[in-house]
Amino acid sequence: MPNLVILVLQIAVVIAASRAVAVLFQRMRQPKVIGEMFAGIMLGPSLLGWLAPHFSASLFIPSSLGYLGALSQVGVVIYMFLVGLAPNHKTLLEHGHTAVLTSHTSASWLRLYWARDLLTFFIRDSPTTASPSPDSPSSWARP
Repeated sequence: MPNLVILVLQIAVVIAASRAVAVLFQRMRQPKVIGEMFAGIMLGPSLLGWLAPHFSASLFIPSSLGYLGALSQVGVVIYMFLVGLAPNHKTLLEHGHTAVLTSHTSASWLRLYWARDLLTFFIRDSPTTASPSPDSPSSWARP
């Protein structure tokens, strides 16, 4: 059973840091989401764990991180559901062509890389390009 006080404190610190950094990023004319992601990086071992390792270790106890991770996944699901509920049709019409072009371009590059790898595999391992060694079974039948 998790320590409820630690879990609530973790959630409060994460929300407070993400709100504060999001406001700072909004003042710099950046999306709030980028600020919230940056706050997550700040609270992780990259910054907080490096600057204040004892505070980080006492706040984010390894035994409680599973519960915090599960709650964060639920939060992501709820967030994505709410984003899907409120589409802005005007923005979709304005930027839809760019989104379709970007997705098709990335999928095309992926297919080209896949085809290249597939052709490389078959050309490299084809019987016409491979010379059998004297000890291979195919060379035993030769006169």
